[in-house]
Amino acid sequence: CGKPNAETIVLGAHYDSVRGAPGANDDASGVAEVAGVALEMSRVASRSRDIMFVFFDEEERGLVGSKAFAQMLKDENRPIHSVHTIDQLAWDSNGNRAVEIELPYERAMELYQKASDGLKPPIPLFATSERGSDHQSFRLLGFKAVGITEEYHHGDTTPFYHKPGDTFQTVNFDYLTSSTALVVEVMKALTK
Repeated sequence: CGKPNAETIVLGAHYDSVRGAPGANDDASGVAEVAGVALEMSRVASRSRDIMFVFFDEEERGLVGSKAFAQMLKDENRPIHSVHTIDQLAWDSNGNRAVEIELPYERAMELYQKASDGLKPPIPLFATSERGSDHQSFRLLGFKAVGITEEYHHGDTTPFYHKPGDTFQTVNFDYLTSSTALVVEVMKALTK
């Protein structure tokens, strides 16, 4: 665990889906990734910052869960370093393993790029201005927050978004594994 009164990093994903869509990619993939990062970080004996692993409900109904959680953090005046939310990381039809970093806060792209550069091979990263997921709830309250997703804006995103075909069979586990490795490296860098 972190030092007394240490800053906290929040890593989260939403676990709800829309009616009629099983939600394997949107967003069981994010939930699986947060759980995978939590497992890896439990093996790190000493950290300079704490990590709070969080699952949000009702993202699909207007970011309800993340808004409530962000407000709680604000009301409690918690020392939050940064917030990282994951939404859809299970589709990679072109096999390039690319990840989009949504609304990166200052120096976030450098952080993610350095983590990517340490992987073999590195993961291509793209910054976007996407505001449509849980990271936005935190940004609106003044927290440094970023979203992490597949190539939603770069044309390689699931064709099963909010559809019955968003099932286990469409999950690209190699891609999910590589993006999990990226986020693990980011969390390690933030907690050195």
